[in-house]
Amino acid sequence: MDKNKVDDKKNDMEKNIKFIYEVINQRVYAEFDALGKKDQKASTLFALDGIILSIIFTLFPRTTYCLSLFCIGISSLFLSLILAFLSYKIAKWRLDPTPGIFLDEYYAKSYKKTVEDLTATLANAYKENKGKMSKKDSRVNWGFICSIIGIFFVFLSLII
Repeated sequence: MDKNKVDDKKNDMEKNIKFIYEVINQRVYAEFDALGKKDQKASTLFALDGIILSIIFTLFPRTTYCLSLFCIGISSLFLSLILAFLSYKIAKWRLDPTPGIFLDEYYAKSYKKTVEDLTATLANAYKENKGKMSKKDSRVNWGFICSIIGIFFVFLSLII
């Protein structure tokens, strides 16, 4: 009876480790999928700001009445452009484990030990990458806010 309980506990622990690994692995892949969408937003913001700035500079000499508001608007749009560029730049992401090293280190180890270590490695990689992704999110969001502020001030300079 005691041997069955020990075996059941061991099986439950192995199932739990495997489950934790699958959840973390799915989460890491979901983050990298979201990363592509964030890059797309940054490139869209970059293009939008470029188009808006080209239109504004085409109209500048004829229609600007309040130069200070216009300069604030242009500065905000340039800041948005810079933030979009910075959020779109290539970053080095932690993609653990490295297949060759992983194979060499874990070839002769037990299944349980391999899954435990892989789960811990993925969790650490996720934590490190999450900080970089948060910075990217913040830059895109602030870039969008700067675009809205810039457009507002440019149009305000045209009507005042």
